[in-house]
Amino acid sequence: MAHVARLRLLSETGPEDVVLAVLPFFHIYGMTTFLNLALHSRSQVVAVARFDLQEFLECIQR
Repeated sequence: MAHVARLRLLSETGPEDVVLAVLPFFHIYGMTTFLNLALHSRSQVVAVARFDLQEFLECIQR
């Protein structure tokens, strides 16, 4: 939780934001940075199975 608290100081995400998670949650950085931080800020999380540039850009556009 300390890492999430530190990231919250740098992040301006809130309940109206959507976080696009491109790292796997089983990896500590993906879990902490994308999943836990988004949950803490009550943001919506969109997880992709694997990084694909076309899919990534389509997700950003939507």
